[in-house]
Amino acid sequence: QGRGLMFSKDVLSSIEFMAAQGNTSKAEELLSQVLRSGGRPNEACFDAVIQAFDRDRQGAKAEEWLLRAMDHGCLPSEASFSRVVYSLCQLGSLPRAEELTVQMMRQHVRPSKELFNLLIRMFAEQHNAPKVEEWLLNAGQSGWTPEQAAFDSVVLLYAEVDALKAEEWLSRGQQTEDKL
Repeated sequence: QGRGLMFSKDVLSSIEFMAAQGNTSKAEELLSQVLRSGGRPNEACFDAVIQAFDRDRQGAKAEEWLLRAMDHGCLPSEASFSRVVYSLCQLGSLPRAEELTVQMMRQHVRPSKELFNLLIRMFAEQHNAPKVEEWLLNAGQSGWTPEQAAFDSVVLLYAEVDALKAEEWLSRGQQTEDKL
């Protein structure tokens, strides 16, 4: 049994090494074999494969492995979640990016300030003031103060439809030291 565990560690290290070296397809195949044989890969193996697919600009495969990791009881790192969310945003799949970010927060993985700012910018580009507001508040609840441009965008968006809300956010933007 000790030998099996040692072999397992070697296999897991091989997955990480192959992914880091750019041999993504072999890393994926080995990780798939481990899963098919009932093995329990660690988070680092999943993260290595997720990040390798992201590096190879294969966002769909990165997302697939992120979901598979969670299905197998492994919690991907903040970096893996963020890479997949960024990729989804680049592909124009904002609802899916938002869904994954919410899932990330539910799993107690704290999104980066940059990730919040990205979602805020994306919703601002869509002129979706309620979503910009929601993500400004989510950022504040996570302990981040969004960039000034995020406050400016929600003020401008609400200025078109709700002057009171626009004034409220203008005031909040001027007091960025305060918690949202």
